[in-house]
Amino acid sequence: MTDTTLLQQALQLHEQWKYEAARQAYAQVLAQEPGHVQALYGMGLLLGQHMLRSAEALPYLEAAIDANPRAFVYWRTYINMLIREGLLDMASSLIGMAREQGMQEIALVQLEKDLALSRGEEAAAFLEEQAALLSAPAPKVRVAAAAQPSLPPGPSQALAQLLQQRNFSQADEKLTALMRQYPRSALLWHARINLEQERGRPAAALQAAAQAVRRLPEDAGLLLLQGELLLEGRQPEHAESSFRKALVLQPQSTKIYWLLGDALFAQGKGAEAYPWYVHALLRAEDEDSQTQAQVRLIEALHADGRSWVCAQLLALLMQQPNRSARLYRTGGDVLRTLGWHLQAEMAYRMALQVQPGWRPALIGLHEALNKDSSRMAERATCLRQILAQEDLSAEMRLNIRSVLADVYFKQGDWSACEQTLDEIQAEDETAVHVHRLRCWMAMERNDLEAMDAALREALRYWPDEHDLMQAQAIYWSRRGDVLRGMAQYDALLAKYPHSAVGHSGRLLTMAHQPGVSPAQIGEACRAYGRLMQSLHGAAEDIGHANAKDPDKVLRVGFVSADLRHHAAAKFFMPVMRDLAGRRDMECIAYCNNEVHDAVTNEFMALFQQWRGVREMSTEAMTHLVREDGIDILIDLSGHTAGQRLDVFACRPAPLQLTWIGNPGSTGLQTMDYMVLSDLLLDGHAVRQQLTEHMLRLPLAYVFEGGIHAEPVAPLPALRKGHLTFGSFNRLVKVNREVVAVWAQVLRSIPDARLVIGACEPSGPPAHLIQWLQQEGIAAERVSFVARSGFADYLKAHGDIDICLDTFPFTGGVVTNHALWMGVPTLTLVGDLLGGRQSAEVLARVGLAGDFAARDLQELLNLARYWNGHLEQLADIRQALRGALQAQESSQAGVVSQALAMGLRKAWSRWCKGEAAADLCVSYEDLGLEAPETRMQALLGAAA
Repeated sequence: MTDTTLLQQALQLHEQWKYEAARQAYAQVLAQEPGHVQALYGMGLLLGQHMLRSAEALPYLEAAIDANPRAFVYWRTYINMLIREGLLDMASSLIGMAREQGMQEIALVQLEKDLALSRGEEAAAFLEEQAALLSAPAPKVRVAAAAQPSLPPGPSQALAQLLQQRNFSQADEKLTALMRQYPRSALLWHARINLEQERGRPAAALQAAAQAVRRLPEDAGLLLLQGELLLEGRQPEHAESSFRKALVLQPQSTKIYWLLGDALFAQGKGAEAYPWYVHALLRAEDEDSQTQAQVRLIEALHADGRSWVCAQLLALLMQQPNRSARLYRTGGDVLRTLGWHLQAEMAYRMALQVQPGWRPALIGLHEALNKDSSRMAERATCLRQILAQEDLSAEMRLNIRSVLADVYFKQGDWSACEQTLDEIQAEDETAVHVHRLRCWMAMERNDLEAMDAALREALRYWPDEHDLMQAQAIYWSRRGDVLRGMAQYDALLAKYPHSAVGHSGRLLTMAHQPGVSPAQIGEACRAYGRLMQSLHGAAEDIGHANAKDPDKVLRVGFVSADLRHHAAAKFFMPVMRDLAGRRDMECIAYCNNEVHDAVTNEFMALFQQWRGVREMSTEAMTHLVREDGIDILIDLSGHTAGQRLDVFACRPAPLQLTWIGNPGSTGLQTMDYMVLSDLLLDGHAVRQQLTEHMLRLPLAYVFEGGIHAEPVAPLPALRKGHLTFGSFNRLVKVNREVVAVWAQVLRSIPDARLVIGACEPSGPPAHLIQWLQQEGIAAERVSFVARSGFADYLKAHGDIDICLDTFPFTGGVVTNHALWMGVPTLTLVGDLLGGRQSAEVLARVGLAGDFAARDLQELLNLARYWNGHLEQLADIRQALRGALQAQESSQAGVVSQALAMGLRKAWSRWCKGEAAADLCVSYEDLGLEAPETRMQALLGAAA
């Protein structure tokens, strides 16, 4: 058995760029267990991608693939190492083998693009074509210039010393005197021109160059200098003339060729410029000249929009035995801009191999790593290496620390983040980025006391800053004060009326506000949609190039900020596991996570492609989705934090749906469907809230409960002699009307008790205690439980008989957790989609008729019924988990199968040119029998 500590040490050393130590640690793991797949791949990745020893990496990667042939990431790394070694035919064969192994087509297409990039066929043809376009310049009959006495070394050295000391006044006097004696000295004319440049007088320098050329028309060096000054002065036509004259005098000068290319390109004559760049490249005799020519050609191709040729040329250059750190860094910058992030990373690493610690390459490498959310630790190492450099300016040190704090935040490394923020604030107490991050960190940790303190401090300096105003609105909402949250959003939108996140947050908060009607919610949704259309909507439908084949393998993109340890992941993960095995669709993740954790890693293994889009602009992400050829794009966030509805407003995919993230409409006219459960969707009220058409499934999600091992406790009422009601919903859902209803329940059962969870460690909010007092509920009948760790939260259900729900936004995750712990929830079924969540959860286990009420009187009747039927309630409590476990795996299959069928129906309509319309998938459509809808069937003999 391998020592897992040793493997973890190897991985940690690897992430910290202690490569030789990591290599030795991997070697020790493999000495103990030669077939250890993680160590084999780690060693291959270390040697090939990080230490640039691709030939040594190949055997390890090959062994890793043999051990786990279904791990596509191994194939990709192996094939890219073959490409680096120039084994292109072998790489091509491996792509074919990967296809036979069942690797998804979208990823194989990317590998084929990598291979085509490295073959560089178009770039080679381009170079050959450009080389043939330029003929050698005709030699000029040279006229001998009048000889001049050489400049004595003494005055020359004195002048040089004055220039070096930047004593411009004395240098000017000395130079003027010498030029009277030696008016045809090219050296003095060069000095005069350089002096004017150093003094910051470009016009005077250009005038001096013109005088020099008139005096010495046969001096190629002065003509060259004049041309460079003209280029800097944005006079490329005149610069071209100077360079052509210089070229006649010095036809072998490589520099004149690339400068002529620059002059022509600056005039917009790219087609005429390219031959000059290519000839400069062909004529270069030393490494510096070769690098200059290569860099200029690359930059011209990039600026001219010839991306594919540019990228291919760079791939070819990266394979040459060139030791220029500048070329590698420039190549990395261009490749990163063009979207070739792996190739850019390799270019930066090659630059750092030539020039270790070179800051521009480290910065570029950090930006390349930024596109992969799984490599946060390497990003942190990269930034720490920059911070360790002593010659950093104070401004750059502050900027790098700010980025490092962001990285620590995204890793969830709160301690390191706090320390870095303290270091920044020691230099700049008012840094807005620090104050923002402290607020977001407290929010991510759900520490409302810390968030309150951070906001008070931040708003002292930045009372009208957008993100801080938004954070304050979120804070009031999380404290359960919806009205103050709404008021804060109104203040935010008064100052920033076009804030999409402000409108979205207000809409989500509004769904928690008592008394809001479906029509009001619907109008607010449509208003948001109109704003998004004005901000992001295309002026006209630019169409989609997707093949209109109803039977094709669908490319389905999932956009989410919650592919991590998050409540939404508990609903999506079990279905995604099933979707990952389907052969009729390819699943691509567009991950907008800020935090990367073990759940993220599991999700990454399920998708055929993983795209980190957290830092992407609307335009860039829209372009990426189109480039990926996505047929159906699915939003998994709704109006919750981290949503990318801006991208959906641009309609990058032919069909767009929203699902799981939030029980409410997006408001977007470009969102075609909302995926909903077919349970409890009756009534006109649902239609009023939606801008989307409905895609109704027998089940729209399944909750992953089976990961929790905490046992179900016996019914506490049998031990205590009275019912104990409880609520673990977020306090934002506990409004004044909710407390009034809870009080009526307690008054109808005089000996019942109530437990309210999710409170601050400092105690419940004052307004909540006041509301209970106003309702006449004695303090001893209500207890408050502070938020706690997950295990303690589950254990707390052992003291609860029945949960009391909130409204108008009912429970979702907490209702599912309660069922898992054997505790059903009494709920009022509302008109809003958020008001039907708990009823839908209960319906999935056949309890809706026993615990979901249509009005207050029915709710009170149900509460009194269960108070008189404790034995039956105890039976339900003990049967619930078994029922959920029996359903979980089968329900995930039902959801994924129904979703796939629904997507295919929607896709077929699009292929036929038909507009979106309400669609439905039934159990019958799936060839399945509808399950029992009463709990008695689940209870069996116990019923």
